[in-house]
Amino acid sequence: NAHDAMPHGTNVFRAAAIEIKVLPPISTKRWKKENMDRNIAKVRKLFLKELGQEDSLKPRAKKKIVAQNGKTKN
Repeated sequence: NAHDAMPHGTNVFRAAAIEIKVLPPISTKRWKKENMDRNIAKVRKLFLKELGQEDSLKPRAKKKIVAQNGKTKN
């Protein structure tokens, strides 16, 4: 709810109560350069789940474009 303090498209902060939730610590002890992207994706998934935005992880279907001649374009 941070948008209450700084609405989208503005550069002005407003007084607001902001809820903060601290998740359990995540150990990075075994993180290596080779698995960094996978681990970052896991952490991002945790954040999105907590924010109720899990749907943003799902790939979006491509829209089919149909030309005037009726043929489908990709």
